[in-house]
Amino acid sequence: MTLNQELMKMAQEEADILAKFKTLKKTNRKLGEKPLGENVAMIIKSKANGNTVTNFWYDEVKEHNFKNHSHQLVSENFTQLVWKGTKEVGFGLAKGSQGEILTVAYYYPAGNTKGDFEKNVLPAK
Repeated sequence: MTLNQELMKMAQEEADILAKFKTLKKTNRKLGEKPLGENVAMIIKSKANGNTVTNFWYDEVKEHNFKNHSHQLVSENFTQLVWKGTKEVGFGLAKGSQGEILTVAYYYPAGNTKGDFEKNVLPAK
């Protein structure tokens, strides 16, 4: 997986907007004509950083049922994070006025696509 500078710019812009309005909202943005995968988070911790947020999303693995090869709301951040077919990513992080950390991650190509879970979300060995 590689960092995509255009995705980084888009994710930072969105994180800044979320911090300004203190809200979590997915955007359904696209890169060209293709939809992006997206994770968003708000962490109320003064020392939150990219690792904190990534671990927050990854921790959904505890709720994921690997025998169910379809979208699972309880683990959709985890499945997007580990989606095998994703090749590029961009992150944005902004601090809100009360110290909260808002993070946006955009993934290309998008994960969590119907019919593709079995080959893209693999259990740890």
